[in-house]
Amino acid sequence: MGELARSCPKPLLKVNNSPVILHQINYMKQLGINNVIVVIGYLGEMIKKYLGDGSKYGMRIKYVRQEERLGIAHALGQLEELIKGPFMLFLGDIFFLPRDLSQMLKIFYQKNASAVLAVKLEKNPQEIQKSFAVLLHESGRVRRIIEKPRFIPTERKGCGIYLFDTIVFDMIRQTPRTAMRDEYEISTAVQKLIDSGYPVYDAEVIEWDINITFPEDLAKCDEEIIKHVIDQ
Repeated sequence: MGELARSCPKPLLKVNNSPVILHQINYMKQLGINNVIVVIGYLGEMIKKYLGDGSKYGMRIKYVRQEERLGIAHALGQLEELIKGPFMLFLGDIFFLPRDLSQMLKIFYQKNASAVLAVKLEKNPQEIQKSFAVLLHESGRVRRIIEKPRFIPTERKGCGIYLFDTIVFDMIRQTPRTAMRDEYEISTAVQKLIDSGYPVYDAEVIEWDINITFPEDLAKCDEEIIKHVIDQ
């Protein structure tokens, strides 16, 4: 994001005149979530100052600082003592337009799942290569996820929104740094859940999404919101 990212953290970049993180908070409220923990790092005090304690949004917001940027699984692992039950994880640099996120909760509880991954059916292989591919077993459970795959064996693209049971923290403690980015990847922790026999499912609940990387990505988000409103 160049100078833009050096002066403003990605979650505070505005889409349709509202910060990305506030779009996410509104989706959480629609799901009945009112307790939020925000992991902050570089420029994190700006996020804390903007959101405050969450009361003006009808939420309760706490903050945990990630001192070292060692990956999403590392950031999530720092929250283990604060989380006592099932929870959702949103990545702060991803803007998305959902279909019905409540389907994730429905699948989680009906199937007694340990995790549910939000996915989008993606026709463009290059978009899947930027994220991760989700492969299903014939039973409907997720059997494998592939981070930034070279060969694209599916149209099911992971979108950076997760619903977890607390067993995921056991998997995070067993997650090594990856050779690709020398980080503790959340995809590795999820694969450990799968390989350990815990039920992991996906849910086709995302209409459109983008990992905000370049300034022009913000314009794409605005365009998609307009299309989404028109289609409604």
